[in-house]
Amino acid sequence: MIDSVDEEFFSYFGNLVGITTFEELLDGLHISEIKFKELFPFIKFNKNKIETKQLPLLRDFFSKSEKYKNYLLSKAREERELVKEYFKQNINLNEKFCFIDYWGRGYTQNCLSNILSDLYGTKQKTFMFYFRSIMPSDEQNFRFNFSTNINSLLPIEAVFTNCPTSTVYGYKRTSNGKIEPLMYRNAFDAQLYFSMENLLPTFVELVCEKNLDILNNTEVLREFSRNAFDWFKCNKVDSVFVNVLAPLMYNDALYGELKEFAPEITIEMLNSIALGTPISSFTKSIELSLARSNKDIKSVFRKDFSLDKEKFINLFNNKLKLKGKVLAIDNKTQQKMKLLNKLELHPEKYFNDSSNFFVKYLGKFLSLKYSPQILRKCFIKIIKNRLK
Repeated sequence: MIDSVDEEFFSYFGNLVGITTFEELLDGLHISEIKFKELFPFIKFNKNKIETKQLPLLRDFFSKSEKYKNYLLSKAREERELVKEYFKQNINLNEKFCFIDYWGRGYTQNCLSNILSDLYGTKQKTFMFYFRSIMPSDEQNFRFNFSTNINSLLPIEAVFTNCPTSTVYGYKRTSNGKIEPLMYRNAFDAQLYFSMENLLPTFVELVCEKNLDILNNTEVLREFSRNAFDWFKCNKVDSVFVNVLAPLMYNDALYGELKEFAPEITIEMLNSIALGTPISSFTKSIELSLARSNKDIKSVFRKDFSLDKEKFINLFNNKLKLKGKVLAIDNKTQQKMKLLNKLELHPEKYFNDSSNFFVKYLGKFLSLKYSPQILRKCFIKIIKNRLK
């Protein structure tokens, strides 16, 4: 019987990870906004932005809320019925079966074992094969690992998750009584996806063409794998990775935002990094991102984060010197940085959003077709200097 919420649910790898908005928080908590307000009437959120540094506090708060945990148990009990029917429909205990997971801690397997045990009324053992897992096997969960290679497996995961559908977010009963999983349509690289379908088998055939025993030689296959990861580690800016891997849409958090694996670095990102946001919030590979970025951005990064005042929006009387960490920046300075960033990236938006009548009127004048381009540049430069 499942009668408690796992501690892992509130951990740094659980449901409340990679969340940046209130909507994503509701998804992670598995709760509607109406129910959230009913349980927590005094909590207010900025619906558009949740800071990464808030997440540990939020996880701790919700983990201590008995009324939320009781709600979650009730909700899970209700939804688990369809999941159990789906398993019963697809798993025959009289046959041998196992599960495959590319990599992970092993928590998914724990949940799977608990649901199967709840379904059949006795403790069920599960067997799962991983490239690499973190948790060891126990009396109920048997984990078989292909490798103990400590290299990051994210690049391969980004390729594997490049598919037309998302992860399963629920189950439904169809008109004929069958239970089917629910998935969203995904943004994906169709050419890569169908090329893998056709070319991966061909690749395996070519590798094994002269020695079929390779497929049965685990040590040789592990060596192939190790060499492949080592080669990637030393050749991240190879054009294939820059053009194919970096743009893939990817998300390694359950309810996080789907975004490019390694997007090009922008001035806006540099602003955020300068204010203390971890680089990992923007990219899974800074090398790939820099390879896609313009030369000025690269120049900034290659100076060990000592930012050049002339090239990168004057950082106000040396109040900020970036050497891996941020020194004190007051609110007024932060506001100036945001305005400079908006003026640099979206000048029309800067003028339209201004509360100053003269600036707003100037923006309308400069947007006219007959307004000289040199005049636009001149006024923008004057405003930049005034902001600095």
